[in-house]
Amino acid sequence: MSDPRVKKLAGILVGHSLGVKKGENVVIAASSELAKPLVLEVFKEVLKAGGHPLTSIGFEETQNIFYNFASKEQINNFPETRYHEAKKVECFVNIRASANKKALSGIDPSLISERSKVLKPISEEIVNRKRWVLCNYPTNALAQEAEMSLEEYEDFLYGATNIDWNKVKKKEEQLKAVLDKASVVRIVGKDTDLT
Repeated sequence: MSDPRVKKLAGILVGHSLGVKKGENVVIAASSELAKPLVLEVFKEVLKAGGHPLTSIGFEETQNIFYNFASKEQINNFPETRYHEAKKVECFVNIRASANKKALSGIDPSLISERSKVLKPISEEIVNRKRWVLCNYPTNALAQEAEMSLEEYEDFLYGATNIDWNKVKKKEEQLKAVLDKASVVRIVGKDTDLT
């Protein structure tokens, strides 16, 4: 049986974070197959919103293989098809689901940096011109990094994301209205006094 919190998160990502509309193309990218439950729910939500989902699921091992075997020419190859995709779609969902946070620790950092520079135009197209959202999917590696059990990390993640964002927005608007009327704002707390 699937976790209902996954379905709720998918609805928030597609409906609230991205506001997917009918006819829009949405890339659902995941860093590993571990994100499958969330990928499938997001896929479903995009369809329900009238969008066109496209999936891009990675295997963490391919990164290691790439950096261990790629030639200089391959490291510096610009993936035109990925860039074209970034230009043509409206929305991106990027799901991080790491199995090993140290997977690239044995790789020369200069290779990773060099490749990042090659891919920068794609990242900039997405970040600066598209609607996008990045989220974690709970894995043992992410739980370990947070110094939590998997169950604790799941509760933490879903507790932080699966909230009524419209209610939060209304509260923020009320607070903004109060703050906008003030000429000076002072925040006081233990070891804090900001003006």
